[in-house]
Amino acid sequence: MGLNFFDRRSRFVVNAALQRRIVMSFTLPMVIVLVVALGVQFFLGAQLKSRLVEQGLEVSGLLTQVVASIAFFVIASAYLVITSLRNSHRVAGASYRIQETLKTFRGGNRKIRANLRKDDYLMALADDVNAFLDWLEGEAGEYDARQPVRAETPSTAHQDSSRSPARSGVSEVS
Repeated sequence: MGLNFFDRRSRFVVNAALQRRIVMSFTLPMVIVLVVALGVQFFLGAQLKSRLVEQGLEVSGLLTQVVASIAFFVIASAYLVITSLRNSHRVAGASYRIQETLKTFRGGNRKIRANLRKDDYLMALADDVNAFLDWLEGEAGEYDARQPVRAETPSTAHQDSSRSPARSGVSEVS
């Protein structure tokens, strides 16, 4: 995989709801197809067995076929679940890292950027977020040079009427 020990996530389930949706959307249709195929195979096998018994022929190897079919179903279903969970982790983990990057940026760390692992699926989004944060850091730097620095949170921003109307989105009425 190429990841060193310290670059691995400490939790495999990062966003349970998102990962459950991803796993179910990939796994459920395939498991349904496998169940239908297994059912068709058992139905056709039972018909073949009854015809052979009617003709007085001996039927052997049916138990082996049933066990092999069930084993294939279990192995294929487990593979689907594991692969889907691994792929969901590449989306949910990347999403979590981007969210944490944005929270940290809003918290005041203007140098932080979204650094994803090489196998994560949201690299293009992380690149766009990083470009936006670079742009925003530049805009904030220009704004900070003109205005005194004020610590405020989004919940208190609308209460402060002394802010510039262009930055707060609130127009002043005279």
